[in-house]
Amino acid sequence: MYSIYRPDDKNKDKTPVIFRIIFLASGMLVGFLLLRIFFTSYKVTDISMEPTYKPGDYIILFKLFKTDANTPVVIKSPLEDGKFYFCRIAAKSGDSIQLINKELFINDEQYQPGVKINSTDVRIFSSDFSTRDNTEKIKVPEKQVFVIGDNIDRSYDSRFFGTI
Repeated sequence: MYSIYRPDDKNKDKTPVIFRIIFLASGMLVGFLLLRIFFTSYKVTDISMEPTYKPGDYIILFKLFKTDANTPVVIKSPLEDGKFYFCRIAAKSGDSIQLINKELFINDEQYQPGVKINSTDVRIFSSDFSTRDNTEKIKVPEKQVFVIGDNIDRSYDSRFFGTI
């Protein structure tokens, strides 16, 4: 035996329209708040992460993510109020780090970020002149990280302002 579905008043949803609107609006509000709590958007404004990220690119970052080596992060400038830097975590607490002729060594092994490091300037500065290309070996303090940009010649990062 077959039955035929015919919509009529008995099968219609009796929920008033105002309750549907309130439910939809509250669901959208809760969803928006959860997105703002867990995610943030950022517009890349400088060339410190080229060629991976270019100026004008938009990225979405998960705020509560456990930071690990090679993780891109947005950090507040430790020197300038209201300024942010987009860098990559190169070393975590307890790691030793040293830059020798634009080659980064972490725990005496060459840093392999998994992305192309951009270096177009053929000049190499001594550590007496600048910390851009050569640094002394430092140990990253507890609960701090060493960040560096993918564009090693044009990035303002932990080589200049220290660990964060």
